[in-house]
Amino acid sequence: MKSNRYFIIDDIISIEELNWLYQNLINSQSWSLTWTSKKESIALMPFNSFPGITIEDHGKIFEGYLSGYFKSIQFRIYSRIKSLYSYELPCNIVRTAVCAKSSLSNSSMHLDSSDKDRWTILAFLNPSWDMNDGGEFYIENEKIDFIPGRVIVFPSFLMHNGGNVRAENHNDWRMVLNIIVDKKY
Repeated sequence: MKSNRYFIIDDIISIEELNWLYQNLINSQSWSLTWTSKKESIALMPFNSFPGITIEDHGKIFEGYLSGYFKSIQFRIYSRIKSLYSYELPCNIVRTAVCAKSSLSNSSMHLDSSDKDRWTILAFLNPSWDMNDGGEFYIENEKIDFIPGRVIVFPSFLMHNGGNVRAENHNDWRMVLNIIVDKKY
């Protein structure tokens, strides 16, 4: 589906692949517990931050295997957008990260970049999710349901936020892949 401002693509990542990926990510030793939506914020209070893994940032690769794996997903997304909408996204990776939220994690509306040439690729990595548990995604005032494997591609300057997980006893982390790309090389 394409809106005037963003793309939504389902079925880029199979449920079997999501099961494998989720289990490998949840067991990774690379998590930082003090991620925030706004980089200028410092997570002084534990509930103003959430866990995240930096995979790649401005050309520096921290997790080689995951960097290559997520690049292959990026190519699948590019191919689908090009075939469905005849649109070519920029392909230079600025940052790749995985972020997780629980019912105790909060974030606020933010933008990933003010650079008009940057795009955000966001993929929902949970193999299963009950929409009654929350975790939806907002681009400005538009709500997008959290559906396993769903990908949203949007200009990085649009205000957005991942909705809170409402179920306090939810056993799974709401996990997303976040790739920011631009045209610069």
